[in-house]
Amino acid sequence: MHDREVFADEIFGFLAQQAVQKLLKAWLCVLGKRFPFTHDLVELANLLKECGENVDEFGDVDELNPFAVEHRYASRSEDDLPLDRPMITNMIERLCRHVEVAE
Repeated sequence: MHDREVFADEIFGFLAQQAVQKLLKAWLCVLGKRFPFTHDLVELANLLKECGENVDEFGDVDELNPFAVEHRYASRSEDDLPLDRPMITNMIERLCRHVEVAE
């Protein structure tokens, strides 16, 4: 999915946002915490921070938040910078490994 000619940023961003959302919720579950019904990655990250967890090491989840709803159904502006797909993929892989180890 790193090929922009095949997968638009809206598609890649939506799937990346979903992956991070599910991983943050899984992390909260591992900690025995309940989570709200939300797509807001910042809200989920803040809940983890309140539990004393270091979410910052996985990068800025703010970048993916608009893909939950806003960019899911509408194209991004031509002024928007393209997503750094390798960096985002790496962040998701590191986050996944972290949640697996936390179990």
